[in-house]
Amino acid sequence: PTGSGKTTTLYSILRRLISAERKIVTVEDPVEYAMDGVNQIQVNPAINLSFSNTLRHILRHDPDVILIGEVRDRETAEIAFQASLTGHMVLSTLHTNDVPGTFVRLIDMGVEPFLVNAAVEGVSAQRLLRTLCPACRPGGGATAPAGGARGSCSVCGGIGYRGRAAVMEFSRMLPEVKRCLLQGADEHRIREALMRAGFLPLRAEAQRLVDAGITDEAEVVRVLGAHAGESITDAERAPVQGGGRG
Repeated sequence: PTGSGKTTTLYSILRRLISAERKIVTVEDPVEYAMDGVNQIQVNPAINLSFSNTLRHILRHDPDVILIGEVRDRETAEIAFQASLTGHMVLSTLHTNDVPGTFVRLIDMGVEPFLVNAAVEGVSAQRLLRTLCPACRPGGGATAPAGGARGSCSVCGGIGYRGRAAVMEFSRMLPEVKRCLLQGADEHRIREALMRAGFLPLRAEAQRLVDAGITDEAEVVRVLGAHAGESITDAERAPVQGGGRG
């Protein structure tokens, strides 16, 4: 979703890829951060400079890495997948709620399941949680309400929170997911397949921050929804096997 920090994460990945040997091109709307060593292009539909048209143009220059600010339609998605299948590294964002939903969203956009299976290497989803104020957070543990001195703390202004932390879920393109997509499975079945492979969902990662006293249950519920406040199972706490942390 908007405001979840995905653009910052995308740029952090891109920054690690910058080198004199790599030709990196971005297609964005708008260009949010200027980066040295990267050719950044801002789309402008008014002059027919759409995501899809711009991508077609830059592919003729054979870049090594392509960053697409957002995949918004089938045409852009298909060009992005073609670029990936012809040896280009493609990074992008998609408006979905979580990793299982991303796979389903791509299919719903009209991308063939076999293309998703062949081109996608990994999918990450994330949210930003407010972190407890270090000056006034309670000393009684993560289950206590945030902001013991709420209303009088000069550090957080009485809010009880200061700063934010990202929670992420990540999965590589697993064989289990490929089978689900070819079988036309829905989001629920894909999630079940991921969980059996050791996938850690957002709420499990959020629970780790609660357990560490970094945030609280109220913030997790605010950001992830009421169901996220439920206790997680031992299986969800287990180390990742196949799926993983972002």
